[in-house]
Amino acid sequence: MQQLRPGEGASVGRSSTIAVEATGRLLNLNGVVFYTTKRLPGAEKLGGAEQILKLSSGSVVPGLEEGLQGAKKGEIRRIIVPSNLGYSETTDLEPIPPTTEDKRALDSVLRNPRRDAALLFDVKILRVK
Repeated sequence: MQQLRPGEGASVGRSSTIAVEATGRLLNLNGVVFYTTKRLPGAEKLGGAEQILKLSSGSVVPGLEEGLQGAKKGEIRRIIVPSNLGYSETTDLEPIPPTTEDKRALDSVLRNPRRDAALLFDVKILRVK
């Protein structure tokens, strides 16, 4: 985890609900983007969208959840998620790729045992509850 910009206020804890802007990249495919909040429904009207993540619910990629611990509102973090803490063999963990093309890119890495499924997330914390 690398802090790109510090934040202020309440810290993300184990059972926080947080709003984020995020981009996920596939390191094995030279940084191909497989997830970005800029592609979520409604983003074209808002100039971007946010993703709500409920930590400790079993619905968030484990390595991403771990890398978000202690982050503060306004903070930007770069989090590298090793394959053993990423998506298991399914893409039903948050964040879920929003388009068919993004899902295919992620699946091409997850379903190929000869590829390293390490991920890189750039995350901006918008709110912490």
